[in-house]
Amino acid sequence: MIRRRLDWESWRDAVLTATGELDLRSGGPAASISDAKNLRRSLYGASDRQDMDPMLRIHDVPDPGAHNPWRTETITPLQGLFALNSPFMQTRADTLGKWIQSQGENRLPLTYARLFQRPPTERETQAAHRFLTGRESDPAAWSQYAQALLAANEVMFVD
Repeated sequence: MIRRRLDWESWRDAVLTATGELDLRSGGPAASISDAKNLRRSLYGASDRQDMDPMLRIHDVPDPGAHNPWRTETITPLQGLFALNSPFMQTRADTLGKWIQSQGENRLPLTYARLFQRPPTERETQAAHRFLTGRESDPAAWSQYAQALLAANEVMFVD
């Protein structure tokens, strides 16, 4: 199978699914897609034709006022910065970090199963232990670790 990048809406929904927060209710009013508290599927994100949300612009979402036969695909530094600095991703990382921290001894295999549907490699296990050793009770450390996992290419691409 050829590796392909998820479109932004699918990636956002995958992140919300991984954290256990995706709101699957059907219908209802659209909400601002840039609101970190908006847990609805991306399909229900509000889109202003006159003033497009910057979050949508940096993720190649087509202009809602134009006809586009296809979506351009780019990988830019702004998209990486979004994964590292946006309130949306930081809030998701906090939620996932709390979940990981609560899982006990099997937390690493459970986390990798939840995010990547596979066990962690030996290298990934060692990196996690190096990062978290001595910080096991620090929620910020778990949040940072979770954010690194959520920003991984394995979440953004389908093989």
